[in-house]
Amino acid sequence: MDYYFEYGPSDESDPQTSIMYTCGLSNVDESYGRLLSYIKNTGKDLSAGYSWGNPPKRGDEYFFLSETSLRGGEKCLMLSFSKEIN
Repeated sequence: MDYYFEYGPSDESDPQTSIMYTCGLSNVDESYGRLLSYIKNTGKDLSAGYSWGNPPKRGDEYFFLSETSLRGGEKCLMLSFSKEIN
């Protein structure tokens, strides 16, 4: 299994986001379930994404979890954690 990390932005703009990609998973569905369990245990919200009609508020913290492809189509999971600072 491979892990990749990303962070941004570092200039105090909104939102601050940390992302972890996990690739090379032997069972994507099982790994997805484990990450959902982790999110639930943190007590933070799992977001399907905010819309213009429902923007995040200052101090909101939330997770986003999705399946994505990296490196030529390899299936990976992307777990991001965002915090609204403005």
